[in-house]
Amino acid sequence: MADHRGFTGWGEVGGKQRGFLRGENLRIILVVGIIGLLAWNIFFVDWDEPGIAKPGSKVDEKPLAQGAAAPATETSLAEEEGQADARGGEEARSLIAKARQAAEPPQAAEIFAQAEEYSRAGKKADAYLLHFYLVKQGHGPSAMLLAEMADPSFRNASTSFLDAPDFTQAHKWYVQALILGQEQAEKRLTDLKLRVKAAAAGGDENARRLLVGW
Repeated sequence: MADHRGFTGWGEVGGKQRGFLRGENLRIILVVGIIGLLAWNIFFVDWDEPGIAKPGSKVDEKPLAQGAAAPATETSLAEEEGQADARGGEEARSLIAKARQAAEPPQAAEIFAQAEEYSRAGKKADAYLLHFYLVKQGHGPSAMLLAEMADPSFRNASTSFLDAPDFTQAHKWYVQALILGQEQAEKRLTDLKLRVKAAAAGGDENARRLLVGW
């Protein structure tokens, strides 16, 4: 007589076969689904639409500058220039007017040298206006000097047009300097932020407001 130990009947075999078939069906469904998604992406997605990167294409990533903000607008620059005008600066205004009207405007280096000469002579408003004019023309070193006029760590009372240190002004001009290619402005912004945080912790409301928008 045949030994049928370990064999529980055809029902068990049928159950195993059905389980195997169900597993195979699931795998087939998954494969078909993946193929369908790939086909949809290839034939129906418009990869030329702005904001959609083609598979495998290199995304153009541009690092954000620390503390970066929009460049100062013409309106805000004009307002500050007007404030400087109210405190002198007649010689600088005359030079700027001539530069704007000249067929061949003077080089930035010439105007920068004149601004430094005004600064050494104690003509703060004239120096400020020339540096201000140069920043509007895209001159990074002048933006750095304007920032230093406001930065408590670099401000020289004998040459600064501002009556007192100003974190907000320093931040604004360092950001502008960074936008204009002055790499050292990034470290200055990092150091400035630490000092602004300390001032805010000590109860300085202006420092707190600056940190909110930093």
